Amino acid sequence: MVWQLFFGWVTPIVSRGYAARQLQYSDLLPTPHHSTSSACSRALWHQWVRTCTWGSPSLLKAIVAAYGGPYFRLGVLKLLNDALTFAGAMLLNLLVQHLEQAAAGGGGSSGSSSSGSSNGSLVHEQ
Repeated sequence: MVWQLFFGWVTPIVSRGYAARQLQYSDLLPTPHHSTSSACSRALWHQWVRTCTWGSPSLLKAIVAAYGGPYFRLGVLKLLNDALTFAGAMLLNLLVQHLEQAAAGGGGSSGSSSSGSSNGSLVHEQ
């Protein structure tokens, strides 16, 4: 059931891809209007004309103005993902170091309390 929910939509695409004939343009999903090459070039041209009227033309400014919004949001999500991945690795490293110190009896709170109680019992026995 879960497989059907998440991967059931890909079965017709894969089976069509394994068919004996090559894929045709009609087999593909339609492109959204705002993503067609004509719409993208129109948006870039409009922003290019605007940057030229501002004084100093800049292709980078025109590209950011034409397509920057969605890519900026995706960039922020990617930065957040990378930061959390890095923080996860750092936290795992700190956890492993803490556990190694506790096992060696050198520094963890649980390690120091257990070594203190065992030393007390040794002193009592002598």
